[in-house]
Amino acid sequence: MLVVCPIHRKNGFLIGAIGIVLGIVALAIPFLGSMGSCGPFVDAICDMRCSDNQCTESEKQVMLDGCNILGFIFAYTVAFGWVAVVLGIVAASLACCVCCQCCKAKLDA
Repeated sequence: MLVVCPIHRKNGFLIGAIGIVLGIVALAIPFLGSMGSCGPFVDAICDMRCSDNQCTESEKQVMLDGCNILGFIFAYTVAFGWVAVVLGIVAASLACCVCCQCCKAKLDA
């Protein structure tokens, strides 16, 4: 680990804070990916319909809501988003240990 090196121990709090932020951001990445892909997908479905049978706003919203729900479930289960959750929690926890100067991250060690 970077903080174990004596040169970087004085920057342990900064490195830990960055690790906490990145660990928390890692939890949301699959969610953001699933939500961002549904808008263009629904627009493509509505554009492929016949010209006399266009989507209404309520139909478009129903399709968007359904896509968002299925995308969320897919992203966190089948697409291994749960791994991002586990690793994000581990990264944030270890970064908290660095901020608290636990174990070998202590300045006096």
